[in-house]
Amino acid sequence: MLEVAAIKKDIVRYTINSELLELLESFSIFQSRDSSDRQDKFNRRWKIGGAVMSKKNTEIEPFSVNGAGNILYAAGSFCDVVSAFPLDAKIGRYCSVAGGLTTMGFRHPIEAAVMSCASFRWKREIMRAHSVKELGLKGETPGFNPVPVPQKIDPIEVGHDAWIGSNVVLSPGIKIGNGAVVAGNSVVVKNVAPYEIVGGNPAKHIKFRFPEEVRILMEESKWWEHAPDIIHQFDMSKPEKFAASICDSKNELPVFQPSRLRLWDYTGSQ
Repeated sequence: MLEVAAIKKDIVRYTINSELLELLESFSIFQSRDSSDRQDKFNRRWKIGGAVMSKKNTEIEPFSVNGAGNILYAAGSFCDVVSAFPLDAKIGRYCSVAGGLTTMGFRHPIEAAVMSCASFRWKREIMRAHSVKELGLKGETPGFNPVPVPQKIDPIEVGHDAWIGSNVVLSPGIKIGNGAVVAGNSVVVKNVAPYEIVGGNPAKHIKFRFPEEVRILMEESKWWEHAPDIIHQFDMSKPEKFAASICDSKNELPVFQPSRLRLWDYTGSQ
């Protein structure tokens, strides 16, 4: 059974031990990218005695790379991710995410007259010190009238076969569609449509990868429901022909339905 170091609500901190590493490897969940010819070899970047975090209900598909950070988020098969994502992120199949990705942090109340932490959080160290040293208050709220600080709480979601370049910044709650491309060094503050290419700060529409009728056909094909050995039977160099062939053969093609890893199931807890 896996060793649980701490639990806070539905967030679990797992101790990294040989059982955890062997479990990940049994599902072919890799800790780093490896383009060599080695088979069934795992480069263990997580060290024994450390910790990783995951939500209780997080499910990870096999044959995926979690190549940065110490968080196990929901990820689909054949995704190659070498940046850290938040706990509640959802990454689709066949995605490619380069290094250096970050997510925007706390949003200050720019609509208010004062947006400093002094306007909304008196428990910050600078405010507590002022309350004690200047006002003589100990553990008391100094007539505080905090302004609202609403935050985006939706998870980041990345569709299937999306490509995110290096050093991208994502706003919380961003949705990136199937087949979308985010250029390196972009700051994404709006959702990205399927097969859209965006870039810049803030990221703006550059173009779509395909004409509308091809985009519709690609979405209808749901080709990501199939394993690589199946999609390689079709000509991927011609998107319209590829999608049409998948659609025409849909009822005959086996759907890829791998067993998913949920760490919580291996703790012996209910």
